[in-house]
Amino acid sequence: SGLWDRAAALGLPPNVHLHLTLEPAPLGENAVLLPAPLRRKSEVNDLTEWMDTAAGAAGQIRIGLAHGSVQGFDSAGEANNPIAADRAKRAGLDYLALGDWHRTLQIGPATWYAGTPEADRFNSQEIGQVLLVEIAASGAPPKVTPHRTGAYRWLGHTEDLSGAAD
Repeated sequence: SGLWDRAAALGLPPNVHLHLTLEPAPLGENAVLLPAPLRRKSEVNDLTEWMDTAAGAAGQIRIGLAHGSVQGFDSAGEANNPIAADRAKRAGLDYLALGDWHRTLQIGPATWYAGTPEADRFNSQEIGQVLLVEIAASGAPPKVTPHRTGAYRWLGHTEDLSGAAD
């Protein structure tokens, strides 16, 4: 009875699809989505590992989708919902779309955190953005273009207080 179960129960528009199982989902004839759905708040295993052996048609563009922390990347040295930093290469992915970090960040040639469409806190990113990802063909490097979408910015302000009247 998690978030996605509740969303499905409320009803979804026809253009919204929930990928809640570890199985390939065709994106037309030329591409396949390999989702690694996060079904609980914290996982100890890398849910993207199955992508290494996921079948697909020859010449199909392979896109991984996951939510988690690239192993050893966070400041504490431990990752909630760990993801191998070289997963895209191991699994032969043309692109690995990641969520969890709230700022846009490139991890490798084909691995990116998109960030959030609106800056949600200090130190996440200057302004919200999304990524346009273009892949010409299987094996071609992805062309990733950030697009600003945010309208709000977090601002810091410092005041000096020198007495009770202040």
